[in-house]
Amino acid sequence: MKKSLLFLALFIFSAVGSISQELTSYSAKAGYDFLITENPTLVSDAELVMVSAYSIPETFMVVDVLTGDASVWTYSFKSKVATDPVLYMYIVFNFEGMFTFQSSENTDVDAQQLVALPENWADSKTVAVSVNKNSEYLKFRTENATNLYAEMAQIMVEPNLMIPGWMVGSVLFDETAYVCVYDGVSAELLMCDAPTSVKDAQDAVIAAYPNPAGDFTTLEIPFEGRTEIEIFSLDGSSLKKVESFGQEKVTISTSDLNPGVYNAVIRNGSGLKHKLIVVSR
Repeated sequence: MKKSLLFLALFIFSAVGSISQELTSYSAKAGYDFLITENPTLVSDAELVMVSAYSIPETFMVVDVLTGDASVWTYSFKSKVATDPVLYMYIVFNFEGMFTFQSSENTDVDAQQLVALPENWADSKTVAVSVNKNSEYLKFRTENATNLYAEMAQIMVEPNLMIPGWMVGSVLFDETAYVCVYDGVSAELLMCDAPTSVKDAQDAVIAAYPNPAGDFTTLEIPFEGRTEIEIFSLDGSSLKKVESFGQEKVTISTSDLNPGVYNAVIRNGSGLKHKLIVVSR
C-alpha cells in the first residue's frame, strides 16, 4: 500500500508541474462527471473502484473535509476483462475553471481484487454535510489545528466488509490519527476511531469471517479474560450480547438478524474495539 501511495504521489507531482498554483478545488462527482464525458468508454469497458483525495503539507494537494472539495481527485478503475490485473488511474485537475486530466497504470496491485463502487455513490459534498454534524471529529480537528499534518477523503469497498465506505481522516505530525467511516451511498456516519497512532490503527483491525456473514460469523478477540461482544444496528439499538472467557475466537449466530450492516462492539477492562459486520443471504 505504501508503495502504491508513493507511486500515486509522484505521478500527481509530475502531472501538475509548474502550474500547480492555479488549481481550483472541486467535488468528487464534478471531476467524475467530467472524466466520463471525456472518456465515455470508461463506463462500458471499466468499473470505478476507488476515488481519493489527500492534503499534504507544503504541496498543491488540498482536501477540505468540511466542504467536500479537493484540489486533486484520483479515480481508479479496473477493467471488465477479468484477466486484466492493471489499475487504471485518472488524476483530474481544474485549472481556474477548466478541467483536464492525466492517466497512468499501476501494476503494483491486482485491480481485480477490488470491488466496483455502486453507480449511486455519494458525492464528497454530501459526505461533508455528515462531517459537519460530527461534533467529536470537529472537536479533534479544532483542538489540533496547529498540529494537523494531513487529511484524506476516500471511497472504496473495504474487502472484508463488502460495502462502499467514505473514509474521512486527519493525521497529526506525531502520527495521532482520527478516522471516520461514512456509508458510501447514504453518507450516514457508521463509526469513528481515534487510535493513538497510525500503527495502532493498523493493529486495531479485528478479523471477522465470513464477512459478509450468512447464519454465523467468527470474531478474533484481541483481549484476554472476560470479554463482552454486543451487536448493534446502525441506529444504535442493541440486538444481542455474547460473552467470551479467554477464547481467542468467538462464533456468533447471525441467523436471527435481517440482511444489513451491524456494528459489533468488543469490550473488556483493557479497552473497546469495533467491527462492522454485514449479513447477506
